[in-house]
Amino acid sequence: MYQMEKTAVVNRIECGEEQEWIERARAGDLAAFDQLIRRHQDQVYSVAYRMLGNEDDAADVAQDVFLACFRHLHSYRGASKFSTWLHRIAVNTVKNLWSRRKRQKQNQTDSLDTPETPDDCAPIELLTDPAPNPRQLAAGGELMALLEKRLLELEPSFREVIVLRFIEGMSYEEIAEMTEEPLGTIKSRIFRARRLLSELMKDYLEEA
Repeated sequence: MYQMEKTAVVNRIECGEEQEWIERARAGDLAAFDQLIRRHQDQVYSVAYRMLGNEDDAADVAQDVFLACFRHLHSYRGASKFSTWLHRIAVNTVKNLWSRRKRQKQNQTDSLDTPETPDDCAPIELLTDPAPNPRQLAAGGELMALLEKRLLELEPSFREVIVLRFIEGMSYEEIAEMTEEPLGTIKSRIFRARRLLSELMKDYLEEA
């Protein structure tokens, strides 16, 4: 009981501190905005990386997210937690990247009259190395490395909800609010995504 009360007090202090940073950042205080970045940058990067599977892309997305946050901070009214609002920007930024790449791929497919070069024949997105790298091993071991690889085999909408629910630990309600989808749709999508991911992981789980 004491620990729960202590945690609640700490959370209230952190929320008050964060709100102060937000107000100061709105007034043009760059040092306060830097504090907001420091508090949330790891989570934003994590969401982007799990959804994209590429460190460089995740770093670019995180940079775009905080730039968008700075530009639109005046629109944050506190109706949801700041972290939820920021995660929504991150998810939408990733989705925009997916859309751009899909269009680029379609344009390349449609450009039949363009002379091909060795670079033209290369796929837009290289497959990730099947062997887990040291960072992956340190973060979660062989299972997490395989999970990250299998996540990339899911379609984007399924990958999104798996990352938010089971890696970021968000509630169904938070995901519905963030994605602006009905709660029932989110629950159904998570159920289907879990089933598909379990099927992709089946061989590893049977060996374990």
